[in-house]
Amino acid sequence: QAAVYDLIPVFERKFFHKKIGTSLMMRWNTLDPNHIILAADQMNLCKDELELSSEERVSIAGLQLLAGKHSMKSSCFESARSYIESGVSLLQENHWESNYSLSLELYEMSALVSFIDGNGNADATMKRLQSILQHAKTFEDTLNASVLLSKFMGSRGNYAEAINNCLGILSNLGETFPNEIDSTIVASTVAETKQLLANITKEQISQYPVLNDPSKLNAMKFMSLLMLYAVAHKPSLMPIVSNRMIKLSFNFGFCDDSLLGLAMAAYGIVNFGNDIMAGYRVGKVAESLIEESQSKQTLRNRLVTVWYGHSRMFVEPIQASREKFIELYNQSMLSGDLENALYSRLFYCKIGLHIGSNLDSIGRAHSIMIEQMTKLKQNILHNAMSSFRACTMLLRPGAYENASTIKGIKTFDELRQIAYNTHNEHLLWHVDIDEMLVKFWFKEYIPVTRISERYRSSKSKRSFELLRRFYDGITSFAFARDTNVASWTQIGEESVAYWMNFISYSKWNFENKLLLLQAEQSYTNGEYTEAERFYEASILSARQHRFMHEEALAYELYGMFLCDRGMADKAWEQLNKAHQKYIEWGALGKAAHLNNFMRWVDPKYLQ
Repeated sequence: QAAVYDLIPVFERKFFHKKIGTSLMMRWNTLDPNHIILAADQMNLCKDELELSSEERVSIAGLQLLAGKHSMKSSCFESARSYIESGVSLLQENHWESNYSLSLELYEMSALVSFIDGNGNADATMKRLQSILQHAKTFEDTLNASVLLSKFMGSRGNYAEAINNCLGILSNLGETFPNEIDSTIVASTVAETKQLLANITKEQISQYPVLNDPSKLNAMKFMSLLMLYAVAHKPSLMPIVSNRMIKLSFNFGFCDDSLLGLAMAAYGIVNFGNDIMAGYRVGKVAESLIEESQSKQTLRNRLVTVWYGHSRMFVEPIQASREKFIELYNQSMLSGDLENALYSRLFYCKIGLHIGSNLDSIGRAHSIMIEQMTKLKQNILHNAMSSFRACTMLLRPGAYENASTIKGIKTFDELRQIAYNTHNEHLLWHVDIDEMLVKFWFKEYIPVTRISERYRSSKSKRSFELLRRFYDGITSFAFARDTNVASWTQIGEESVAYWMNFISYSKWNFENKLLLLQAEQSYTNGEYTEAERFYEASILSARQHRFMHEEALAYELYGMFLCDRGMADKAWEQLNKAHQKYIEWGALGKAAHLNNFMRWVDPKYLQ
């Protein structure tokens, strides 16, 4: 074929390509996607070298649009962008007047594929969106562009702008929300939502009609989008918006976004209503309905932060939730849902750290995410990932004292200042919990308690809040023993009482941590026999439930306890086991830190 093609004179090839493309276009309604793409490719080989009539330009632009759509369905985003931009280039100067529908579709697809692919110019994407908003003939014609505009703002960390854009559209759709939301409004709204969803079942929801009202469907779409950014910037909006979504669904019918509203309502009931089992039951209903939906792949991806990364983890083994994030990540990347793909990867890494997965494998997964974020120009999680990066590098080999000098790694103080400047509560929480974790493992207890006291009055059930309580409790008991100040003992006992509430939800996730807190409590109270029993039970529970890093911690604290009791040989045995587990975890920085102490209690040294 190549030899025959080379025999065609160069100046005639453009006519040859046009003839093939035109022949295919004449029957494109019956063509499969591969032949449509073939026709588009043929036209792209000649369109810039031939004089085309207005009708031909419009026809070829429509062909490029169709080829771009098929490429999008196959997740070939770079190819899709090439076809769409080829179509845009064929539009005439007055195209908004002469070919409005084609122009609208091409400009929407151009902005969308540039956003997804990441290789498009951000200014060009904004120019496309602004052109749509300027030339759209109806409010309804602006909605797709407004959705993408909100996502574009959010992807660059401009959460306040994204939220305000969604609120403005919702106001035009007849759904308004209060500017100021205090704790009283949140509490009463969550209580109403709980009552609305009390004893709700999948079968009951299946009996409701399908939502068909276009205005309500658009409102539901923008409310589900709004909550994606409210998680990071304005959490108090979430229970208000999810309550509205539930009411609209009950009154007008259910749609795909209704199922997301159910999951969001579950999040609100757990996080603001302090009722884990009620929220979990609602979340399971939403998950079950999503699994039966024709849009289940897309809907699953949007449950990352509010279900798989939050409410479900209070009840089901956290290791199982972590594996779900790899599945969600792959699905999101294939569908072009970059935001939820990156959230899935972030949760995969962070949960891996908190369940004791090997730090080397976590580091590799993190590096993949950083490369993809850079390639796709997605900044939505850049600072949260920088915080996590700093955290893991402090635990890994030789990085503890020098992490702040590594190129591209911001310090916790720098990241915290960014969070303050941008009013990003989500980032601030991640930075605080990451720094608290590092300080805790290296026994710098003063910074641990300084960070923790910012959150002690909060009743929130955010992701990783339980770990903050755990670190705070262990730290407070240590201070109580060192200072004999009763207030430290009280804080530690409050942590024990807090953790007691969670055993009924998940023995798997919570038992070993409660037992270790009880061991430290007994140690502080001088109940040494009980303390030994709790330490040993915590070690066994951590091993059975696959929390290797917390097994190491229990060995370490048990060894410290035995040192204080003058039982050097047995203490050395426990500390040595802790040291081996830290190495197995990949926390060589922590292992070296413990080894510095172990030299002073080595039986050979003591002799």
